[in-house]
Amino acid sequence: MSTDKYNAPDIIIKNRISDDDKYLKQNLNQYWEELLESDYPEIKQFAQDLIRYQLATTAGNFTKNGIFNLLPISAIQSTGYADYMRSITERFNVTDLDFDNFFLNNWTNNKIVKPVQLYKKVFSSETDKVEDQLQFPVLFSENKNHSGSRYPVMMIPNYRPVGRNESKQNVYTPYVKVKLAYDNNPANTILYKYIGNIFDDKDQERPVYVMTNKKGLNQEGRVVKEYDNYSNSMFEFNNIDGALDAKSAFSVNDIKNIINLGNKMNRSKWINIINNIELVRDYKPVTVALNTSIEELQSAPTRNHASTAPTSIALETVEYKPSTVNIIGDHITFRNGKVVNTPFKLNQQQEHALLVLEDFINNPNKYDNSVTLSGYAGTGKTSIISIFNKYLNSIGIEPLFSAPTHRANAVTKMNNPES
Repeated sequence: MSTDKYNAPDIIIKNRISDDDKYLKQNLNQYWEELLESDYPEIKQFAQDLIRYQLATTAGNFTKNGIFNLLPISAIQSTGYADYMRSITERFNVTDLDFDNFFLNNWTNNKIVKPVQLYKKVFSSETDKVEDQLQFPVLFSENKNHSGSRYPVMMIPNYRPVGRNESKQNVYTPYVKVKLAYDNNPANTILYKYIGNIFDDKDQERPVYVMTNKKGLNQEGRVVKEYDNYSNSMFEFNNIDGALDAKSAFSVNDIKNIINLGNKMNRSKWINIINNIELVRDYKPVTVALNTSIEELQSAPTRNHASTAPTSIALETVEYKPSTVNIIGDHITFRNGKVVNTPFKLNQQQEHALLVLEDFINNPNKYDNSVTLSGYAGTGKTSIISIFNKYLNSIGIEPLFSAPTHRANAVTKMNNPES
């Protein structure tokens, strides 16, 4: 036991925290906040120095001995790191970047290429056992691979769109992968490319993925990247007979050739699916800043029966164009004339967020019944919700609030005691 005035331990031991232990992460994040708000200037300075040292030595990456994923976002922002990274990304020119080669060469990285779980566990009343059940439509191969397994040649997972491209099409995760066996043999991992969208029997838009050849190698310390103009990899285990070439160009006939590798009993069904596909050749989403009026934002072309991506209202990080909402002192006048007192004078982005939320209540179908308010810690998200709650109450609406953690629920309840 230490005897110094801070009653501190002699050593600090940090164990690895799994991604599943969200509760422990939340507690450690709170402990950091307490250090940064300590009444002892030495402790506060020590915590700030640790954060700066961590950013300088890891560049924000999650390293083995790192603490970056435990730090409060507000603390990282106060160092100037967020502003620096934002300036770097604004100067970054992506026009010459080969996105396909990037994904094809980094297929081993689960954060870049997401692994797909084909099955889920369900209880069967017929067999009285827990069995594996496919989660979405999959076309399996007619023939078996080197390990004696049939593998998906095409699939339609239940994903949500990540955005829209310049052609106003919904776009999804560009590449995913399926591991046929939990070993280090790269031949047992198959890569799939997102090629377009179809509508299922419930009239819901779904992405279509077909198998494609991989590139590169990352195994047992050997790392090889194949950023070249060749269609396929120099490593035979990355190439599958009949799969899409490792390039961006493809046609409907290429896809039909892949279907012919599938189970004979299901080929005609999948040919009909492909006949109704909307090909998407540009899978890069375009982010639209909320620097226009709500009418201009919502007038963008949409598909009448497609499920659109949720609207996101970002505080502090977006440009702003003044609207007609009247802000005087410590109250706000909404478009319908309702006046709500505010605990402080709103800035322009907070004003615009309230305008979007008001329009969302009046026209929910424009937003596919979903809207997201986002921003760094301290940008006023909770205050905005509290102000908007008062507005809703003034027009006879009593909203229900919920949050993913007990702490967030407590804060929301404290700011909205009557809801």
